[in-house]
Amino acid sequence: MRTLVAVAALLGASAVHAQRHPVPLIDRPNVSAVSASGQPVSAEALQQAIIAGGANGARKWSIVPAGDGRTLRGTYIVRAHTVVVEIVPWPGWYSLQYADSNNMKYGIENGKPVIHPFYNDWVDQLVRAIDAEVKKL
Repeated sequence: MRTLVAVAALLGASAVHAQRHPVPLIDRPNVSAVSASGQPVSAEALQQAIIAGGANGARKWSIVPAGDGRTLRGTYIVRAHTVVVEIVPWPGWYSLQYADSNNMKYGIENGKPVIHPFYNDWVDQLVRAIDAEVKKL
């Protein structure tokens, strides 16, 4: 009987999880990148910290150069979901913005982009992972 109750609870939780409504998409412009010593990080060092943050964070992002010599493209895939962000490092700061997604309920509501709430959480985790790498510089 306990097993039946546990399975029913799990299925109910899955249904609730799948029914999450889209929320406003949050881009991250002008994120500060300051080393532990308080110094702004160069664009080149920041680029390496961004790549390392993607690889070493709680969620494993694939971050590669986008081809223009400055922009990085970050991709995170979990189960049937994919999110892609563009990251542009500058000396002392970087900008991170939505580029694409699959199976994330992306759309426009009232003229503003919306997406599954997990997107914002995943990107927040990436920003924290990048910050941890920047603090090592």
